[in-house]
Amino acid sequence: MFCIKKKTKPIKLEIYTWFGSLIDLFPPRAARSSRPEWIKNLPTTNDPSVKHCYGHKDLYSEGVLIPSWADFDLTIRPAGPPLIVSSVDQLPEHSTPHPIDDTIWAHNYVNAKLHTPWFFYCDEMIKWAVIQPVWEQPDPLDWLTVPGIIELKHQNQVNANMIFKRSSVPYGVKIKAGDPLTHLIPLTERPLEIEVKIMTTDIWSRKFNKWHFTSRFWYHKTRALLGKQ
Repeated sequence: MFCIKKKTKPIKLEIYTWFGSLIDLFPPRAARSSRPEWIKNLPTTNDPSVKHCYGHKDLYSEGVLIPSWADFDLTIRPAGPPLIVSSVDQLPEHSTPHPIDDTIWAHNYVNAKLHTPWFFYCDEMIKWAVIQPVWEQPDPLDWLTVPGIIELKHQNQVNANMIFKRSSVPYGVKIKAGDPLTHLIPLTERPLEIEVKIMTTDIWSRKFNKWHFTSRFWYHKTRALLGKQ
């Protein structure tokens, strides 16, 4: 007696941008092909090291790494939002300071969000975890990614939502184009297929041009109306 194992249907993640050269320069990439060079270059020995760590190997077998699409120079000030300078002025809004009440949470930290030029689409209501690519950072405490869980059918951007520790004097943080900003992981055991493509007006109309039927909490109301569709 034997059984035939059914092939698991992969998740299809489509990633689009209006900028063709961005696809050539700094595309999102499968984590399984992006294990940090410093780990791959560690000597292979019989002694335990992160190179042998299955926690790390399994982490890098899942999801997508989203690199920075430009150089960013941030100035973190003792008060007020960060000052953010970048060359990506072709985007209508590339960064947003998000106020947080640091008397309640994250005392003495400030928040900023970098708006991605990528648009993500998955035709299934799958949950995705957004985490910090700690293993890729020279100093993981330069900035911290605010973790969260999202879906990519109705909500189509994965912005870099970060917090920075304030100091008594201003200090600078540099993020270089190509530096990983976010690790996006589907919360399922199914395999993942990634397609990175140029945006067209037809794709934009069919998948991303949402009908904003209300002026407040549009996304929340859309989710409530459509449920798990």
